[in-house]
This record gives sequence, C-alpha cells and structure tokens, in this order.
Amino acid sequence: MKTSAACMQVSLAILALLALTGCAGKGETVLLSLREIPPAAASVEFMGERGKFLVIPFEDLRPQKAGVGMRTHFWGGATYFDVPGGKPGDLLAHVIAEHLKQKGWRAKVQQADKAGEAEPDGPPDITLTGQIQEFSANAKSRFGSTEITIKLQVALQGVNASDRSTTRMTLEGARTDTVVWFEPEDVQALVNATVKEGLDKLFGEMKVEVKTLRLK
Repeated sequence: MKTSAACMQVSLAILALLALTGCAGKGETVLLSLREIPPAAASVEFMGERGKFLVIPFEDLRPQKAGVGMRTHFWGGATYFDVPGGKPGDLLAHVIAEHLKQKGWRAKVQQADKAGEAEPDGPPDITLTGQIQEFSANAKSRFGSTEITIKLQVALQGVNASDRSTTRMTLEGARTDTVVWFEPEDVQALVNATVKEGLDKLFGEMKVEVKTLRLK
C-alpha cells in the first residue's frame, strides 16, 4: 500500500511538472503590445523653445523579418510572437513619439502615404530616423520551467533643421527571465520592461537646445 501511494505521489508530481512545461505548440501567433509601457517619468532639461520632432517609421534590418520570435515547447511545436500590424519599425516609432510627447516635446510619426508632403504646422525642427538591428522575443520551455530572452537594438539618427547637424543614439536593452508557470503575459511584461529601460536611458542622454537635438 505504501509503495502504491508513493508511486501515486510521484506520478502526480510528474503530471504537475508536465503541466508546467505546457503542451505541444500548435503554431498560434501571440501579439505583443508596446502600448502598455508606463509613461516617461523623468523631466527633460529645456533650453530655448521646445523642439518639434518628426519621427519616420524605422527601417527593419533584421535578417528574419517575419514576427519577433517564438516559444519552443517541451513537447514539440512552437508558438510565435509578433507585434500588431507585423511592422516593429512602425510600432517602435510610435512608442518613441509618445514618449517624446510625455516628456513635453511636440512629436508625430510620418504617415507612409504622406511622405514628402509639407507639414501643415510647418517643418520639423528635428527629424528622427532609425534602423532596427535587433528586436526579438524568444522563450524555450524545458522540463518544469521556461526561459524567456528579449533583445533590442535600434540605431537612431536625429537631423537638426537649424544647422543640418546629426545626432546619433542607440535604443537598446536585453533581459532574461525564467518562469515556472509560463503565460504569454510573461513575454509581454519582459518586452515592455526591456523597451522601457532602453527608453529611460535614451531620454536621459538627450536634450534640446534652441530647437536642436544634442547629447548631454
């Protein structure tokens, strides 16, 4: 009887661990939203008038442009991760524009169908472009745990209308976490934390002097 009870306990423990690792992947795609990133809290040092930014949707230079990553399941198969609209360059441009506005600057993202058109409220003081060199969200499930890895690197360039000078910066970050009970929200949270950390560092290095973007 004791042996049977012990075997039952072992079996239940194994089943519980198998449940933690998740079933086989069925090829679903989970969309990751960056709209949940908390507002920028730090203040900006203003000198002269506040600059007006035009953010151009970023160029995607990643070798693999389909999606942003996947979760490989312990029992085989995969779940895929992507961003709404399938264009990280557009989404990250909007995220940066939102943070610029939260900091007190004026900012808008150029619409693809209006590229080259004159801005109704006048030309921008600073035109911000970028190239996505890496943006990935991957998870690997093992027996009893799942490891999540997020990587981000975007080369940014601000062109000042006043003197045509150029300021180069990098939005970057990387995080890894291991969870026992995996949920897609774990990837969502780690992506947002990575982007938020990169934005805080980026904006901490920026300043606008007389409508000109400079590094501190």
